[in-house]
Amino acid sequence: MDIFFVFFVSFILLLAGVYKGIFIAYPLFFVFILFVILAYKKGIRTNTIFEFLKKGVKVSFVVFQVLLLIGGLTGSWMSSGTVGGLVYYGITYLNPTFFAMYAFLICSFVSFLLGSSFGTVGTIGIALMVITRSADGNIPLIAGAIIAGAYVGDRNSPMSSSALLVSTITNTDIFTNISNMFKSSLIPFLIASIGFAILSLSYPMNFKESSITYEILSTYTINWITLLPALIIILSVRFKIKVKKAIILSLLSAGVISILIQQNSPYEFIRHVVFGYSLEPQNPLATIISGGGMTSMIKIITVIIISSSIASIIEAIKITEIINKYTYKAKSERGVFLYTVIISFFSAAFGCSQVIAVMLTHLLGKDMYKKNEISNEILALNIENTAIVIAPLIPWNIAVLAPLLLLEASPLSIFYALYLYILPAYRLLVPYKGKIMP
Repeated sequence: MDIFFVFFVSFILLLAGVYKGIFIAYPLFFVFILFVILAYKKGIRTNTIFEFLKKGVKVSFVVFQVLLLIGGLTGSWMSSGTVGGLVYYGITYLNPTFFAMYAFLICSFVSFLLGSSFGTVGTIGIALMVITRSADGNIPLIAGAIIAGAYVGDRNSPMSSSALLVSTITNTDIFTNISNMFKSSLIPFLIASIGFAILSLSYPMNFKESSITYEILSTYTINWITLLPALIIILSVRFKIKVKKAIILSLLSAGVISILIQQNSPYEFIRHVVFGYSLEPQNPLATIISGGGMTSMIKIITVIIISSSIASIIEAIKITEIINKYTYKAKSERGVFLYTVIISFFSAAFGCSQVIAVMLTHLLGKDMYKKNEISNEILALNIENTAIVIAPLIPWNIAVLAPLLLLEASPLSIFYALYLYILPAYRLLVPYKGKIMP
């Protein structure tokens, strides 16, 4: 069975799954079977396959922990009134005329502080989406703005695990990389901000006709204390607390507020953390402020397990030699970047997670950079400008599947994530020519 045939059939299966609205784990499982069959035809033994599978699942275990914590944090913020408080103050002080632009800028700022796209979406992103639903706003547009903003910091922040991963595998200094990333993304960021401002005017929102502020005050006790869990997340950056610890501290503070101020019992709070938050059906906010919980992440974890297994099989097949036959044709910096875009696209499509997309892009592209005598700093920057931002553009990739599930938005939202398109497109049009420039 030819490897290109397997990739083609797999891609069609995944696209068909998204188009038909089928839970992506099902077509992914069939893709996994195809790659296992290919591995056997390549002469790879069963025990070797199992060793690679164990390696893949082990790598993804850290992601499991973060996802479960974020699911629990979302439920706790709803239970404590933190989401309600953010929505109340957001409606009070934000200009609805430019709401999509504000959503992009706010999420860019928060994601830079946290260094986590999932953490940004699961906290401030949820609040922004609640405001959108309450005002009958354009859900795909705002979800796209939230996701785009979440990956600004995921790419640029010194707190970002993906930035650390890139610097580690390319043997480069993370702070040099961050400086290069700021310089190279300034114009794409400004273009995306202008784009969201124009889209905001095209799809205006109206807070005045919404009664959500009254309903929030009727359902929750809202004051500055209810914003404490959000403040803890922000202050964690100042005191250099790791993201997982910051999430746990925020969750615990939300528990105290939920029990003492919102008058929930300890049992109710634990239920909200594990199974998600919900209000009585007759409450007007019931369909707006709900969800979260650790169990909401089970589907995502299932996809991670299967996608990690697929990536492990791809690694076992050793397709580097095949890829090099094509990438060695690159003769210019623009050509090298174009091949990096192509490699990262397929790495994100078949690796199904940002981490695997980064590792495969580096594995399959590093020889091309050596051949063209391009520095590791440019290699690191190009991975940040491709794999990091292209992964969230693949509908079945965890990088966007998790945010879409958290925001309860459709894959159509991806089309509005302007920054994720503009950055690689701009860098393709404006190559570095040996110098990092805006």
